[in-house]
Amino acid sequence: MQRRTIQALAIALAIAVSAGAPSTAQATTFVPLSTENLADVSTAIVEGTVTSVRAELDAKDRVWTVATVDVARRVKGADVADTIDVWSLGGSIGLYTTHIEGQAVFSEGEHLLVFLHEGEAGKYVPVGKFLGKLTFRRAPDEAREHLMRWHPRPEWSFDHRFLPHPAPERRVFAEDFIQGVQDHLAAPWDGQAIPGVSSDLLQRVNTPENRSAR
Repeated sequence: MQRRTIQALAIALAIAVSAGAPSTAQATTFVPLSTENLADVSTAIVEGTVTSVRAELDAKDRVWTVATVDVARRVKGADVADTIDVWSLGGSIGLYTTHIEGQAVFSEGEHLLVFLHEGEAGKYVPVGKFLGKLTFRRAPDEAREHLMRWHPRPEWSFDHRFLPHPAPERRVFAEDFIQGVQDHLAAPWDGQAIPGVSSDLLQRVNTPENRSAR
């Protein structure tokens, strides 16, 4: 079996999708992003449902997990199609396995909100890997859905239906969160720099037309 372990450094953005050199290192550093940072850096932000999940091998023998998402709501991104593929570096196919620390994982039927960067060859990838992908869940004691991030260990299979609910005081309700993102995007981009992100990219994804997808 060919096995690759790639150390992915997700600095405030990790939006560059390049895998870097193979490494046996296990540690990964994540620099926290504010919701406003995530919104500003994203090419698109969508709510949708995962209809299928597959693995694909690229020309460099890296495995990608590809989730097909039916888009129900566009929060950012004027030109997002009704159905998109979200690419996440990592996974297994045949004799090939690529391990990525902080990989975003998906399961069929998952209702999600995802912050996306349009990268290589027009591929959408989650901003900040698992940090840019949130799953909708509803606890038995709640009438409203909340959003949560989940980063399983590599040896675990992922099924969104069995994610443990956060304690009531830690729940972030979906519509409140999305409204906050929409309120932020309704204002013009403030031009503030974000470490690790080029000003050209920020200008390109924060035109008035792209910030308001509605």
